[in-house]
Amino acid sequence: MDMIKEYLFDSLVYIQFIPAIIGLLYWNKFKIEYKIFILVLWYSALNELFKIYYGTYIDIGQNRILTNIYNAVYFMFLFWLFYRNVLLKSIKKYIVIFIILYFVSIGYELFVQKLNYHNKTQVLPFIIGGIGIMYCVLFYFVKILNSLKVNSVYTDLLFWIATAHFIYYLAFTPFKLGENYFYEFHRLPNLGNIKIGVTVIKIVILSIGFIWSGKKEKL
Repeated sequence: MDMIKEYLFDSLVYIQFIPAIIGLLYWNKFKIEYKIFILVLWYSALNELFKIYYGTYIDIGQNRILTNIYNAVYFMFLFWLFYRNVLLKSIKKYIVIFIILYFVSIGYELFVQKLNYHNKTQVLPFIIGGIGIMYCVLFYFVKILNSLKVNSVYTDLLFWIATAHFIYYLAFTPFKLGENYFYEFHRLPNLGNIKIGVTVIKIVILSIGFIWSGKKEKL
């Protein structure tokens, strides 16, 4: 079991290319925001590869700054995506509030807590970002239930993006507090399992979403 877990953990950097590649195959089928999402997925996968090189040859063991930068880019894209697809001004207002809180919390960790972002990952910003994305997804699901287009929702890539990230942040956000201590303390062995599991689930859902929605003509 330990060998399987180690293999999956080492393979995460490579399997993250799967949805990025599939999305590229259906590139011409998608609207501009989904094309940007495909580019973000490529950045995500390439960033994971570069992190290994950076932490091994450039600044040994100090590569978490790349994770922190990536988190900021990824959260901002997701917030923008939901903001772009939300009609109610009240919901858009809350999205803006989450964005402001996210950056304020980064400032708090950097200048008040003096957290070294080169060897420690975001904690409070990640939690705020994760909660914010889950809030956006819940509103999106309510919007679907109240619409007359429930039967066609599976052809909308946003449904798959929302589902994948809701599961990911719902599962991983509560354990984020322990990530900075994951490699130092063996009292949190399940943290790695959770991260592997939810990442694989997210990759599978996004891959299915690209294939399912990509088969439909662009509206």
